[in-house]
Amino acid sequence: MAVRWLWAFGVMLIGGLAACTPTQAHPEGETLPPTMAISELVAVTGDEAMPLEIAPGGVYVSYDGKGPTTITVTPLDESDPPLDVVITVLDSDWQQVTYHDGNSSGEETIARLDLGDSGPYVIWVNSFNGSQAGRVEIQVTTLDVPVLTVGDDPLVIDLLAGDVARVMLEGLEAESYRITARSLTDDRDVRLALVDVDGAVIANNDDHEGTDADLSPLDAALMFEANADGRWTLEIREYLGRAAMVEVAISNVE
Repeated sequence: MAVRWLWAFGVMLIGGLAACTPTQAHPEGETLPPTMAISELVAVTGDEAMPLEIAPGGVYVSYDGKGPTTITVTPLDESDPPLDVVITVLDSDWQQVTYHDGNSSGEETIARLDLGDSGPYVIWVNSFNGSQAGRVEIQVTTLDVPVLTVGDDPLVIDLLAGDVARVMLEGLEAESYRITARSLTDDRDVRLALVDVDGAVIANNDDHEGTDADLSPLDAALMFEANADGRWTLEIREYLGRAAMVEVAISNVE
């Protein structure tokens, strides 16, 4: 009798531990097994917040957008324990783009996620342990890309941890330009890359190695000559992926 009781207790204990095992972040690029066709998922747009019902195992929605995007999920009900939301974004091949678990309860926000052309995307909203349920609201917002041209005041960028900030630069044919990125946060190593409309990097810089007294050795500067009137994308990174406030400026080179 005692042996049977101990065996039953062991089964219940193992089952309880399994129920408390948290879901883990999958490596970026890992292909997760699709649960259904993306066309069958409810589509979320950037127009307004959408209510969702999280069941054990989570809920999937589709999003057909690209460019810099913010995703916010807010629990609508109080619960004990509080609903611990995690967000996973997958591309159209069900490969993980990002996984986010910032808080143990309350609102979760992916402040900036640069989505490419591999949409539509799948947004998987789940609880941390995969077993909680509750009502939430999801809001997906497309962020505007700022435009910078000669004569504008320097632009201050709030570079998030692990982020790549983008600025559109306007230029004229045969004009030469100097672009600088100065960190306003101590001990940050800023990197710049200038990308054309085809996605090719046409200029880049890490440590500027110049004599500009306004720049620290870890700031970045680059020069380029426009071969036509147009726009180019400037990508700003921090070498180690740390958050920083960065001042970006453009000027003509005589």
